[in-house]
Amino acid sequence: MNTGRRSFGRLAGLIGAGIVAAGVAGMGAMSVQAQNAAAPGAPKIALINIEKVINDLQEIKIAQTKIAAKAEARQAELNAIVKQIDEGQKKLELIDPKDVTRRDEAVRLMELTATANAKQQAFQAIINIEKGDLFKLVHGHIMDACASYAQKNDIDLILVDDRVLSFAENDDVNKVSALISQKRIVYGAPALDITDAIIKMMDNGFQANPAKKPAPKKP
Repeated sequence: MNTGRRSFGRLAGLIGAGIVAAGVAGMGAMSVQAQNAAAPGAPKIALINIEKVINDLQEIKIAQTKIAAKAEARQAELNAIVKQIDEGQKKLELIDPKDVTRRDEAVRLMELTATANAKQQAFQAIINIEKGDLFKLVHGHIMDACASYAQKNDIDLILVDDRVLSFAENDDVNKVSALISQKRIVYGAPALDITDAIIKMMDNGFQANPAKKPAPKKP
């Protein structure tokens, strides 16, 4: 039920592919010589590590805590059904095979098992949807924050730093080739990285907005 760092890495790859492609297209007409010479009017570029932003933002940590709490409540409901199934199975084993009530108990257990399986699938689907909605929402907030930061600091282009995409152990040639084809940034000076500044900016904004804060727990 948990989304690991690989999911965030894939998310970074999907987001990065679109933004980086747009950035490269916009810079296509600029010569390498003009960039190296830092000609007047050359675009000011910055990089952002989307994976780190998603992992470190207070907004997403609090939202994930809420999702986890809902998941625990659903799991408790599922555990109660599983307990009924276990108890029913023990009861069934004690009933004489010739007893007419044995079939009724077996049918009840089949219905409970089907209910448990259906609920488990539904609960997992709900969690996936909730996390998908969260990632979409946070991605929008990140885009807004980057736009605001760029305007304040005269930055013309912010690219997702796809260098965070890494190869996994035992990746076959197709996976390696696909990952290589996604990568666009070979090198970026540390001074171009605005990840921490964006995280700080977004966390400060989140803390300043009471509407986004979790409701206080009732005593």
